[in-house]
Parts: sequence; C-alpha cells; structure tokens
Amino acid sequence: MNSSAPPAAARRAAPAEADRPFFLLAALHAALAVPLWTLGWLGKVWKPLQEKAKTFRVILAAVGIPVNLGVAIYTGVLLGVLPFRPFWHTWLLPALFTASALSTGGVCLSAFEHLRDGGKRVNGLVRAVGAFHLTLILVEAGIWVAYLSTMLNGTPDMASSANILINGALAPVFWIVMVGLGLTIPFVVHALQLTRLVKLPQAVFVLSIATALVGGWTLRFLVLSVGLPQMLASPSFQQALEGIKYIP
Repeated sequence: MNSSAPPAAARRAAPAEADRPFFLLAALHAALAVPLWTLGWLGKVWKPLQEKAKTFRVILAAVGIPVNLGVAIYTGVLLGVLPFRPFWHTWLLPALFTASALSTGGVCLSAFEHLRDGGKRVNGLVRAVGAFHLTLILVEAGIWVAYLSTMLNGTPDMASSANILINGALAPVFWIVMVGLGLTIPFVVHALQLTRLVKLPQAVFVLSIATALVGGWTLRFLVLSVGLPQMLASPSFQQALEGIKYIP
C-alpha cells in the first residue's frame, strides 16, 4: 500500500499549511493589542509601569507595527496564491490590502488626535497623519486603476470579475460606497482641513472617518465577492459557446 498521501488529501492540507502564518500573526496582533490599550490603566495600579510607560509604548510599537503590517499583507498573500481564483491571483492584491489597512489605520489615528482635544487645534501630528492619509488614498486609487486594468486585459475569468465591479451587479456598491464614501469624501475633508480653505464642523470630520472605515470594509467585501472560480471548460467548449468554430 502506498504510504504517500493521495493528491486530494495533499490539496486539502495545502491551505491549512498556508493558514498557519496568518493565524500566528493574528494571535500576536491580539496579544500586543491588549497591553497597548490597557497600559494607561495598569500604570495607575503599578507605579513602576507608569514611570516607564513611554519605554513600554516604544517597545510595543516596535514589535506591533511589523506584526500589524504582516497581518494586512499576508491576508492578500493568502488569497493571491490561489490560482483557481483568477481575480485574486495577482501581486496587486496584497498591495491593495496593505494600502487600505494603512489608510484606515491612519484615519483612526487622525481621529484620535483630532477628537482628544475636541478639535480645537490642528497640531503637527494631526497634519502629518492627514497628509499621510491623503497620500495613501491616492496610492490606493492608483492600485485600483492598475488592478482593474490588469484584470480587464487578462483572461476571460479576470475580465468577468472586473466587469461585475465596474458595470455589473456590484457596480453601485463599488462606485457609491467604496469610491464615493470610502475614498472621495475622506480625501476632500482631509484636504480642506489641511489647507484650511474651509472651516469644517466637527460632525463633518467624524463623518469622513466613518465613511473611510466603511470604505475599507467594503473593499474587502467586494474583492471576496467577485473572486469567481476559474472556468473549467475546454477551449473548444468555450469557443462553441461564443459561436466560434474550433479548429484543432
């Protein structure tokens, strides 16, 4: 009896092996988040921790930032290694997920700094984070353009998935929610805030934060939704469907 694993079992085991680094990074992310958020409270209980709070924050940030980036990047890598999902099978997917993760993280940081003092002043950190977020929105938009262009000029499976986003069933969600609410509104609000052309009410800034987070979630929802499986058909069958005579 052959002791080697059958091909079906090997195929089932492959995703499990690929999942392990992701779950390890996610566990580290959760483990680092707990002390980071409870550092202020623990400092009141344990005085030495309060005295060294800044040092601990630097250590947690030095470890946590690479781990958080790893979670964002590896999510795209995990999907991108699946050749039978052509819309995901590109290096642009990890780049898109990373840009979106940095953008939503930046807007949360900007919100924290802006709301901490009631929006009374816009300090250097808020300006730097706002400029960083504006840049990431442009980067994310550029990756979307490259992504959809690559898909539309790729295989029929890739083009079918891209067309669902651009002018298909999910087009309203893509253009209104993801592009309009998730990218355009935060970009305009942050640009006006940084240039001080118009003094915006606090509610408008909070709304832009909410729309940016909704856009980040919608991006992932759309990418997962249009990841159609590869069409399992011979060239002759596909050409027959298209009314083209196949000559072997």
